[in-house]
Formats: sequence, C-alpha cells, structure tokens
Amino acid sequence: MSHFSRALLTLLGTLLLCLLWTAGAFTSGTILPTSDVNSLFFSADLALTVLTFTLLWLCCFAPIRRPIAVLLVTGSGLLFLTVWHRLLSNLITDLPLSMITTWRWLPVAAVGLITLGFVRLIKAYRLSRLLLGSYRQVEHSLSTRDQLTQLFNRRYFYSQGSELLNSHQANQQCSTLIMLVLHNLADINREHGLQAGDAVLSELGRVLLKNTRRNDIAARVSGRKLAVFLPHTDAQQAGPLAERIVAMLKKVEITNDTGERELISLRVGLEMQQSQPGDSLETLEDRNRAALNRAA
Repeated sequence: MSHFSRALLTLLGTLLLCLLWTAGAFTSGTILPTSDVNSLFFSADLALTVLTFTLLWLCCFAPIRRPIAVLLVTGSGLLFLTVWHRLLSNLITDLPLSMITTWRWLPVAAVGLITLGFVRLIKAYRLSRLLLGSYRQVEHSLSTRDQLTQLFNRRYFYSQGSELLNSHQANQQCSTLIMLVLHNLADINREHGLQAGDAVLSELGRVLLKNTRRNDIAARVSGRKLAVFLPHTDAQQAGPLAERIVAMLKKVEITNDTGERELISLRVGLEMQQSQPGDSLETLEDRNRAALNRAA
C-alpha cells in the first residue's frame, strides 16, 4: 500500500470514529437548546478542531519514517478526538460516564505521543544532518585527496596552488615550491613487492603531512613525485623544512609480506625554487624538474 493510500485511510478512519462518537453522544446525551449554547466557546472549539485536523492531515502525509509517523499520527488523532469531544460538549449535556472518563485520558495520551514523536523526529533530523555532513566530508576527501598518501591530489594542487601563488604575487610576496622524487620506487616494487612500494609512499605522505603547516599544500603530483607549495615563504625559510624532510626520508620502516618490520633505504631527490615576479606554478615546477634531472 502506498504512503498516500495509508494516509487517506487514516484520515477516513478518524473521521468515521468521530461520526460514531458523535452519534453515541447525541443518542445518550441531552441536546442543549440553541439559547443555552455559548457561542464564544463553541467558536473557539471549532477553530481548535480545524487546527487539530490540519495537524493530523500534515502528520499523515508528511514524508517521515514510519515509526515516527505512527507516533505523530496517533497522537494528533487523539488530540483531534479530544477537541472534537470538547466541541460536542458545547451542544450536548449529561453524557455517559464512560465517554467522560475516556475523554479525560485522551489529552494526556495525545500530548505524550506527540511529544515523543517530535523528540524522535528531531533526533532523526540531527542524525541525518550528521550523516550528510560526514558524506560531504568523505566526498570532498575523495575528490581532493590521494587515497594512498592522504596528500592532496594533482588537480587540487594545481588549482589551489596557482590561486595562492597569484594572490601572493599580487601582494608582492614570494612563495616556494619543494619537489621530491623517489628515485628507487621501481626497485622497491621489484625487490619487495608493490605492497612495500605503497607502504613507502604512504610513509612519505605521513612525513609531509606531519611537517607542513596548515596553509601549505602537500600533494602527490604523479606516481613517484611529491610536491609541497609553501605560500608566503622564501627559500631561506623553506630550507630547514627541506633538510628535515630529507633526514626523515633516508630510511623508512615497513611491514613486509611475512609481517616482519623491515628497514628500506630510499633515494629521494629534492629541489626547491622560490617564485619570481610573473612566475606561474607550472614555471616553478619546470625549474624544479630541470634541477632534479641535472642532479640525477
């Protein structure tokens, strides 16, 4: 059964129950003369009846989870019956004790169910917002991060790095680009396996992330090439960072296929270039690449 069909049947069932309740009240009670009816109270109860039926209608057709919908629909239905009974009490007196007793617990049950329903609805909304935020974070990470090294990927590096470089050059501030090449990655893959090569790259990423600042952009720009863009930093300021990275990357310890820890020597080439007026990120990279080729 569709959601619309269930909602419509719920409304029709509630209206049928109201008609039966009304028939029972008119049959067993005493109808008041028109002159004895308090028009102010009757008008107020009539307005409340319309409002509670509107609430019931909204709860029936609202696109919410069924357990929460059951609480809200049941609570708003009981609230509607309560107000309907109040409306009838303006027209009828000497109602049976059973109807009066039943009416007394209806408001309590209605308020309790509606409160519980809204509490669960708020919790569900907060959970959905939390899940949506987590999903967006994961989506952003997948679109901007290299999943092996957790560094930024090539696309993010060029888009954000170019933007930062242009911004700093407009303010006549220099920046520095450090590039690293793992020369013996192919040897590591051949001698120790691809898993070992991945572990080495992952360790390189960890070292770069640990030693860079919040505004720096550390990225994996190709299979064995990594880059660190240091905004508002000259070559002299970047020197200690480069030395620290080289010292930490001479040897790395990984877990081999047998589960044992193994120390692997790395041959890491590192060059850095300070930006000059008019430089682009590609120009800095070309100068670094040329220097790395000469050093190799």
